Amino acid sequence: MRPKCPLCGSPTDLLHPNLHDDLYGSIGVWHLHRCSEPDCGLGSLQPPPTSADILAAYESYHTHSPDHGPVNATDGMSAGDGNGAMTFLHNLWHGARERYQARRFGYTPAPRPVLESTLSSVLSWLITLLPGHRADFAAAAFYLHAPQELQATTSSPTARPQLLEVGCGSGKILSRMQNFGWQVTGTDFDDNAVMAARSRDLDVRSGTLAAQNFAPASFDAIVLKHVLEHVPEPVAELALCNHLLKPGGKLIVMTPNLAGLGHDRWQRHWRGLEPPRHLQIFTPPALRTALINGGLSVQELSTTGRTRSSYRASLDAQRLTAGKGNLAALPSLVLAELDEWLEALMRLRDPLCGNELLAIATASLPAAEPAAAQPPTPQLLTPKPLGNHAR
Repeated sequence: MRPKCPLCGSPTDLLHPNLHDDLYGSIGVWHLHRCSEPDCGLGSLQPPPTSADILAAYESYHTHSPDHGPVNATDGMSAGDGNGAMTFLHNLWHGARERYQARRFGYTPAPRPVLESTLSSVLSWLITLLPGHRADFAAAAFYLHAPQELQATTSSPTARPQLLEVGCGSGKILSRMQNFGWQVTGTDFDDNAVMAARSRDLDVRSGTLAAQNFAPASFDAIVLKHVLEHVPEPVAELALCNHLLKPGGKLIVMTPNLAGLGHDRWQRHWRGLEPPRHLQIFTPPALRTALINGGLSVQELSTTGRTRSSYRASLDAQRLTAGKGNLAALPSLVLAELDEWLEALMRLRDPLCGNELLAIATASLPAAEPAAAQPPTPQLLTPKPLGNHAR
């Protein structure tokens, strides 16, 4: 009997059998199925991994180190172990990111020396010519515009807009948002990640979102940055986010795109599959349906230009399967940059073909009264057609 899609209930087809964890070496074999409904196309591991499988798979996960993530993913450059020249370049890069975020989202960049400030400003304009780095800078502000409350000088935490990041890892980006003036809170189920985040002087809680017992309508914005694909019950998670948002509050979701060019090219070697940690992998119509079923109003559904990290990991996985070693760093970086340019051109024709989905939604209903223990269970809706993106 064909397994059912966990989102719409339609039968699924086997897409990638006998998948292995090529990234972190978790023991096991998994099978990815794809929903046969053309206007859904959700990918799901069938049968789902056990709790023991999932716990073992996160023991060495990259977000749980103090300075998580590949260098080419968000920051683009590390500080350089005290080397003066590298420290200067590091400061230029971060200054450029701040100035880009100031222009696009309205944040105030940190004061810097005149030369460093001038060069950072020039670099920030040059970066706009590189689609992937531009998207990195936007993701490093969670695509959130500075609220009006940040324009007023206040030291009162209760007067600041409230931001929650679910699955914040070591809290690198959350720390920056705190510096921008948000009152930030994070959650992560990994105790090592929580300890790393708290070392940044952040309010980060251990455990799942449901275990925190936050009051309804607590947050102005909630971020699920590459989290939804890890959650066993994504619609319930989205419904809880809707419950915790203030009326009109924003939910930001970033997640891999099964209907994107990355999967089309790399197939079973694609970085976005990541078994067994990625339990469901969304397409544009599947993500829209999940958000609507969670009670949210979808304001924007698009794809970003961020492919470098995924390209390099996918290339390494493909070469490993072929019995080859990893490509040298410089050729790998050059090919990854070219891939981002190619995807940027393709997205001009098809905006939903990118490697990474971005959804911005708002709480569409007033939050429940505090007496309500849990948000109501959403009913599944028929997905809205989005053309041929659920391949």
